[in-house]
Amino acid sequence: MVNSPALEATPSASPARPGAARAAALLVLTAGVLAAACTSGQLAERRQRLRQVVVAEVFESAPFKADKLDSLAVWTRQGWLLATAKASDSVLVFQASDGRLLSRVGGSGRELGRLKRPNGLAVVDDLLLIVERDNHRLQVLQLPGFEPLGVVGEELLRYPYGVAAYRATPGRFEVFVTDSYQLPDGSLPPAEELGERVKHFRLELADGHLTAALVRAFGPTVGAGILHVVESIAIDPEYNRLLIADEASGHHDIKVFDLGGRFSGRLLGRGLFQADPEGIALLRHSQKEGYWVTTDQQKSRTVFHLFDRRTLEYVGSFTGQVVANTDGIVVASEGVEGFPWGAVFAVHNDVSVAAFAWPTVAEALGLPLASSLPGEPGLRPPKPSPPDRLRSSRLGPATV
Repeated sequence: MVNSPALEATPSASPARPGAARAAALLVLTAGVLAAACTSGQLAERRQRLRQVVVAEVFESAPFKADKLDSLAVWTRQGWLLATAKASDSVLVFQASDGRLLSRVGGSGRELGRLKRPNGLAVVDDLLLIVERDNHRLQVLQLPGFEPLGVVGEELLRYPYGVAAYRATPGRFEVFVTDSYQLPDGSLPPAEELGERVKHFRLELADGHLTAALVRAFGPTVGAGILHVVESIAIDPEYNRLLIADEASGHHDIKVFDLGGRFSGRLLGRGLFQADPEGIALLRHSQKEGYWVTTDQQKSRTVFHLFDRRTLEYVGSFTGQVVANTDGIVVASEGVEGFPWGAVFAVHNDVSVAAFAWPTVAEALGLPLASSLPGEPGLRPPKPSPPDRLRSSRLGPATV
């Protein structure tokens, strides 16, 4: 919205008539009120957007400059933080409590257990799901031993990036993979060809045997829900929602779909994201309460925007003291070793991983830590003590 210019009376050679003078005065007053209202609206919007605080990282890991880290997942049972490494075709396994590198898995190739340009990954139960962009597939491994169970979508995925999954019933998993396929020259396809931006697979695991089937491929080809450039995707089964980031220039928002692939009409962060919307992660307080944490991939310092889980309203933003240019994030809602009340983990500038204690973030933004719904159990942690310095884990890579 643009401020209306104030109208000024122009001196006249002849005296103005009383009626005309009153009309001119009324016009000036009206224009001034409109301009003031517009200005106050802009200021309110700006204040809302600038509800941003700085939170110190609890740790930053050692740098792994040759690996080009991308996406994150956490396996709370073992206290592991996992990161895809696009350049080394591997997954790095960190200790979630302090960022020490424990091991590497993968390596270049097409054989089971090998990877090629791994991007998105997710953990559901004891399964690790890894999207391989350049092998055009989703690979499924069994934790904690990383035994390969099989691959999914080799004949269907063209340029896959992100993955989100949940357990529907024991042994059955619903898995959604973004597919940011391009034209042969690398350009964006026309809208009418964007109808398969997301692939929904159903996985079934019985006695160590994995089977998979395509449920549907979807993506609007008209309207505000068109998925132009897609990578990150996240899921909230309790609210029947999929959040999908659109990184296309001129869009930079997160589009909300239901689990059947229908666009809800909701756009998150339009005008708020100043760079690519990258990681998306759900922090759960209870079955129905929590916050969406999203990543604004700014080069100088990553901005993390938070939205209310139920209403999807914007509630505030935070940055770290170090973390910048973030691709992937993950949240440990239920707590993980070293972070009993939850943590937000983020990739820093493709080379390291860092952690924020969730109670410290919540306190800085004035957000409640417990469920506000009657009868809903929620976390009630003690008042956090923010770290007074960055705890570094620059101990060098582990010997594997």
